[in-house]
Amino acid sequence: ILYIFSIKNEIFRFNVEEGKFISSIVSNLDYYNTSSAKSFVGNFIGLGNSKGLIELWDFRVNKKPVSKIDGLLYLKKNNNNSVSSLSFSKSSIYKLYSGFSSGDMILYDLRNLNPIISKKIGNGLAVKTIKNNQNNNLILCADQKIIKLWNEENGKTESIINPKKQINHVCHVQNTGFLFISTAEPQVDSRYIPLLGPLPVWCYTINEIQPNNFRRFQTIEKINEQKKNLKIRSCLENLNSYI
Repeated sequence: ILYIFSIKNEIFRFNVEEGKFISSIVSNLDYYNTSSAKSFVGNFIGLGNSKGLIELWDFRVNKKPVSKIDGLLYLKKNNNNSVSSLSFSKSSIYKLYSGFSSGDMILYDLRNLNPIISKKIGNGLAVKTIKNNQNNNLILCADQKIIKLWNEENGKTESIINPKKQINHVCHVQNTGFLFISTAEPQVDSRYIPLLGPLPVWCYTINEIQPNNFRRFQTIEKINEQKKNLKIRSCLENLNSYI
């Protein structure tokens, strides 16, 4: 089943095998939907609206939401603050990450709907991407200016990456440290972040990159020299066979 989210309160469902739409799910949110997410573990979907409300649905119960969260209760700025990004944890069914247009981010425990930790990106810009790395408890979040890596256990910022171009979205290649960054330019940017994991298997040409092509990424505590941000373009030609 393909779930299609709209800005209104209807979630369309398309049966790919039969090639037709089936009955929709109607949200109870009164304002425009501004974000959505599907859980990696379990059967949940999340909706966020322009008033900071988050609605949780179970695939097995399509008549009404199973829970609601008022994200604005935990933010200092609660006027005109919409949910700009949602993401479920890849390793736990109980964790939900929400980003707001104010640049704030909150991690919730869905068992009691209370925040575990909150974080601010720092620019006051909407959070566009949230990804969690299940291997080392790192959270990747991005607004249009920076990408920040921080530890979800203690809230400590581990690294800040400042691309020169405006960020639209960040895609993390699973189980690696490789990122694709969609920017305001036609060309998709690419970065390798050792903190997130090893190189992809299709990127074997890394050994051919000369030292002057290395670009260090900024860190709060000046991470060791071996943790560098490599901008890799030569290996992209090998990617097609793995897509």
